Amino acid sequence: AFKDDPRVDMVFQNVPQPWHPQSAYMHEAALAVKILDESKFFEASRKIFAGQQDFFDKECLNLTRHQFYEALVKLVTSDNSGVD
Repeated sequence: AFKDDPRVDMVFQNVPQPWHPQSAYMHEAALAVKILDESKFFEASRKIFAGQQDFFDKECLNLTRHQFYEALVKLVTSDNSGVD
């Protein structure tokens, strides 16, 4: 497997899409998890990616920034996977 091969480096980059303003909030949430507990970053990112349809333009058009963050927190902390 690549994880055991010292010749392979994995580089992960968060790249918010500028044509989706809410993308910046979603990336910010993932990075906040990383700051709090780096080991939970990829799990939080997976949840955000899986739930992205709830944050498309039409679904979040009338949300305040605070409401948007509340929805992200609810999504990331759901299912008791250790992200809290």
